Amino acid sequence: MDSRDLGLEGASDAEDVTTRSQIALAIPGAGRLGRPVSAAAGALRWIAMQVLTAPASFGHSDCERIVEAALAQPVLAVTSLTYVAAGMAVLCWAVRVRSPLAGAAGVALVAVGAGSIAYHGPQPSWAQLAHDWPIVAAGAVYAAGLARSRRRQRWSAWATAAGVFALGLAAYAAGRSGSPLCRPDSLWQYHGAWHVLSAAAAGWAARAMAPGPPVSVTARIAAAVGRSVGPVEHSPADGVFVEALGVGRLSSDQVISRDESLTMGRVLLGLLPST
Repeated sequence: MDSRDLGLEGASDAEDVTTRSQIALAIPGAGRLGRPVSAAAGALRWIAMQVLTAPASFGHSDCERIVEAALAQPVLAVTSLTYVAAGMAVLCWAVRVRSPLAGAAGVALVAVGAGSIAYHGPQPSWAQLAHDWPIVAAGAVYAAGLARSRRRQRWSAWATAAGVFALGLAAYAAGRSGSPLCRPDSLWQYHGAWHVLSAAAAGWAARAMAPGPPVSVTARIAAAVGRSVGPVEHSPADGVFVEALGVGRLSSDQVISRDESLTMGRVLLGLLPST
């Protein structure tokens, strides 16, 4: 072992002694603990550095140039706020219409926005998880909402959201770093447009999650009969509304009760030719 190795070893020992001395002064009784306290302090220091620093790969595929600032990708960080705004709007609407599923969508959107801000802004080491997992949660919530709408035959409520989302996907593709449309130093970022369009689409799609009765076959029959035969009075004994079908037509999203179904059966039988 040469003198340089001895010098390094001596410097390391001196630094360790200094660290233990500082800890002993700051923490009563720490001097008696010796190396375990020093090791714990080093571990805490390492954890803090991991939390406060970010890998260099964050956001590199999203076109905008990463800068040494509080917001590493300013345009993408700011446009991430649209998820938070959309989520808060959905939450307010969900409370008003009493829709737990839409409320879950609102919470997921707020989380997506917060994770996206962390990912494109200060970029802590946990930003990747904060960015990805809320997206997974939001996808699960919207898949449940889509399945519910399928059972209730409410596909049309998703049409506008699907169109906006398709535009967002086009912007996402244009905003990749390898895209010919990528301009790293421009204030116009296609990935930022993806943030805005996908947030708008998610907010609009949440409206389709509102609670509502399923579409009934008898409701469609009632509407058709009301258009074709005009006024037909219901009997109060049937336990239904005393009104004319031609005047108070049932909308397509109303469910007819059993008594109403029986009444409609009588109406339809009355329309059949006698044999």
